[in-house]
Amino acid sequence: MRGGLPGSYDTAEKTWLWGWANPGLRSSAVVAASERIGESGRRRGVAELVQQGVDLADFTDPRQAVEALAFTGAAVLGAPGYLGHEAGPNAPGARAHPRRGGAYVNASAGFEEAGARMRSGQSLSA
Repeated sequence: MRGGLPGSYDTAEKTWLWGWANPGLRSSAVVAASERIGESGRRRGVAELVQQGVDLADFTDPRQAVEALAFTGAAVLGAPGYLGHEAGPNAPGARAHPRRGGAYVNASAGFEEAGARMRSGQSLSA
């Protein structure tokens, strides 16, 4: 099994930072695949994939928007899913999100909110 770090979420700032933009990890093997996410965003004109950081503070549940970004990154990379893990003393632990039949399985309201924003042409960080 191969793994990498597509990005990270700052719970205090409510922002997502793509792995390729992380100054402590830039150009390292652990974020190499995430560079393809940024390249895909540039080719397709998707601001949230190109911005180093994405402000998610306006979401009802920013963590669900984080999952939407992680799902999108996994889809760009052709990954079979992703493993999310919250760090910190009160974190609930890891969650695995497999992809079935080409679609990621997640019925959360935040994911639906992010999808609706993208379909309507709104920015995820709006």
